[in-house]
Amino acid sequence: MTRDGTHRSALIPLLVLLAGALLGSCAKEEPKPRAKLEPTVPSATGLTIRPALLDLGLVAPGAYVEGSVRIRNDSPRDVEIESLQVPCHCTTTALDLPLTLTPGKEITLPVQLDLSALANGGRARPGPSPDTGVVEKEIIVRTGLGREETIRLEATVSEEILIEPFVLELGRVVVGETALAEMVISPGPAREVLAIQDVVSDDPQVTIERIPIGNEELLAVGYRAIRPLGERVAEISVISDADPPRATARIRMQVVEAVAVQPSSIVSLQSFPNKPIVKELRVVRPNREPFEITGLGTNSGRVSYEIVPPRVQNEQRIRVVVPVLPYPREEQSVLLIDTDVPGARRLEVPIHVRSRPPS
Repeated sequence: MTRDGTHRSALIPLLVLLAGALLGSCAKEEPKPRAKLEPTVPSATGLTIRPALLDLGLVAPGAYVEGSVRIRNDSPRDVEIESLQVPCHCTTTALDLPLTLTPGKEITLPVQLDLSALANGGRARPGPSPDTGVVEKEIIVRTGLGREETIRLEATVSEEILIEPFVLELGRVVVGETALAEMVISPGPAREVLAIQDVVSDDPQVTIERIPIGNEELLAVGYRAIRPLGERVAEISVISDADPPRATARIRMQVVEAVAVQPSSIVSLQSFPNKPIVKELRVVRPNREPFEITGLGTNSGRVSYEIVPPRVQNEQRIRVVVPVLPYPREEQSVLLIDTDVPGARRLEVPIHVRSRPPS
């Protein structure tokens, strides 16, 4: 570089161009689609209803369809469900009432919709014929103190396209593994042939293989589970010459770790000055296959541990002992656990024990 800055000034246009290119590439990058979470409705009653909208999917006129919702008490007090109000004879439920839910308790409420017994006025959005369209119903859940919750039901009645099952339940899927299942697309009662242009999903972890079988199409659906953990819902859209031209089904699964430890931490107050803290941990593999612990250690020389005989084949048990701690003293360490489960992370169990002041 010369003192008059000629080389420096020559670099300025190049730097400006590079910065512009970087900004342009960032501006064009589109966010990756994410799996949708199931809608949840917490309220003043303390109940959480999932899903808040129960979509029963594409059904034929006069069909009988079933579904279910989960009701959980997320409040710190008991909640009593006194009654359920259904809109007409077309909708039925099965639950022994009154029912008291203790804090944290969850129940499953089965719901049935009989379209052959549908009362007049049940369709909020009519379709191309009197027997088609979107059916919308509500179930009122009455609790103590006069408070209410509403469960919404919805079904799309079509004479032209059917998808079975409309909600594909994959159950628990371990991180890194792929769950496989099948769906069938078929013409409704008003059609003999259905022209399907495309089948797509809003989740990049979903794979779809289309297999024509006569006038139907079998979908071999795969889902590769990735983090984050928890309940996931993905959509599959079928584009065809039917009415509606875009029909959407759903995949639901629970993504879990390949191996987990319970409890996930040891936090305690040493109430008895001459007695150590003894805790037993369960290392569990959700898919119920046997496994072994290949490594076990801690960053503290005071904490001892040993593997004890398991009670079932898909778990290992570890007994952890924190010695007597003279007051004032505390133990903060981490227990590290390795297993031979493919793709499993190293498990870390925080340990925090405090000694209690002498009385």
